[in-house]
Amino acid sequence: MISHLFSIFLLYLHLCAIKLSFLPIGTRSIFSALCLFVFLIDSKSAILSKRLLKPFIWLSLWGILSLVSIFLNPSDYSPDLFVLWEIISQVNAFLASAFVAYLFFFVLGYSYKKILILSVWVIIIFATTGLLSAIFPVLSDFYLSIQGAKDNYWLEHSLLVSGYRFIGIGPSFFGAGVLISIGLLIVCWLLNQEKSPKAVVGYIIAFIYLSVTGLFFARTTLVGILIGLCFI
Repeated sequence: MISHLFSIFLLYLHLCAIKLSFLPIGTRSIFSALCLFVFLIDSKSAILSKRLLKPFIWLSLWGILSLVSIFLNPSDYSPDLFVLWEIISQVNAFLASAFVAYLFFFVLGYSYKKILILSVWVIIIFATTGLLSAIFPVLSDFYLSIQGAKDNYWLEHSLLVSGYRFIGIGPSFFGAGVLISIGLLIVCWLLNQEKSPKAVVGYIIAFIYLSVTGLFFARTTLVGILIGLCFI
């Protein structure tokens, strides 16, 4: 039970990419640094690193091509090199994912299906934080304060739309819609794999719940709903 709660908490920090206001860096950056440390000291990580080598090469190639495009067309980009920051962010997320995969597969011994089920629970919890913020508006201010404002515009915009959109602990707007859409697709896959009537009913309820709450986060959720219905 404790290991499951710890796993859900860890996965929540990772999937929702939370940057807590009292930490100097985001949780994904912490996981990314731990990934490099683990891969240096544990021989088991070699198995995982071989599987991750190919996608990492493709990610690196994308980064190199993006850098080349910046230097060939410097006038097309702002001086802060937004694209370069995006490349670093993608690599950071990749390494953080590798660390979480290492913990779940090699330390806790979870199967792919178990990790997907835990992911669904994480996304349901995220959706519930948004629902609670709508029921208790004061929670929106609390959520924004513990996550730290990205910038003044983002903070003001979040407070403005909190009256008719859900604000949860994690991504907002489009990012929230994408996360919940992924959750819907996972639910549909699990539903197709399940034979237990009780579990089937549970997944159907999860799909309906995520669909309804997701639309209050972002209209992007509609894409996940439509694709998910095609797989049911």
